[in-house]
Amino acid sequence: RRLGGIATVPAVVIEAAGLVEAAQDFVAVNRDRVAINPLQVHHALLAAGDVHAEAIEALCQGAGVAIPRYMIQASQMKPGQTLAAATIGHCLDEYGAQATGAALSALAAAYRDRAGLIRANYIKALAWLFAGKGGRPPDGEAVVGVLTVRRQEDLNLEAVDFGERNGVGQVFALAGVIKHLIEVDGRAPEGDKWGPGIPMGAPATIKAAMAFLLKQGFRVGPGTTPGTYRLGDCEGFAATEVLALADQIRLRKKRAA
Repeated sequence: RRLGGIATVPAVVIEAAGLVEAAQDFVAVNRDRVAINPLQVHHALLAAGDVHAEAIEALCQGAGVAIPRYMIQASQMKPGQTLAAATIGHCLDEYGAQATGAALSALAAAYRDRAGLIRANYIKALAWLFAGKGGRPPDGEAVVGVLTVRRQEDLNLEAVDFGERNGVGQVFALAGVIKHLIEVDGRAPEGDKWGPGIPMGAPATIKAAMAFLLKQGFRVGPGTTPGTYRLGDCEGFAATEVLALADQIRLRKKRAA
């Protein structure tokens, strides 16, 4: 019953001349073996019908995310692929399927044309937020907006500063930065209503930047070409340019104070 119907198992017999040689062989066999990575473990468990592995795979498929069968370099990855199989499993256990699936969906939507960006720390941070651990769960579109207009390099730097100021680790600092960009910078000066000229469909970070520029006396609004914005009489500003201008003015005001 314990063998489960298995009658034979493969074995390797090593002949050693003496105790020293046997000890050396023992070390070699147990040390110089092929390492098994989490990706191979996941797909092996999936093939074996493991319930947990199947749940992970279902979340990934629902979000449009794929786990490769072997480790590959970031430069060789395709959009939608992630190497964070173990992290997804941990988040599933810790935060549940809904929050973990929402995190994967947000990352897949934000980086649909960019590879190697569905990383473990972002999955953890977003799953934590979507599980409501930091307060009210964020709007999925607002999260996608932040990830779309802010480079991960910049978010990571902001998270370092946030973590040092608040005494929290990397993942919680990253979650705090994203939460801040959505809920604090995303709050218009008029309360819950956006000012005139601010497109309702724009990402929360763009709305916040435009609301701030309006407050400073700028005339802002959506551009003639979809996805662009207008500042004064000038057309064709990209979202990153609007954000950069707002950040520069904030920095100048902070220095002046």
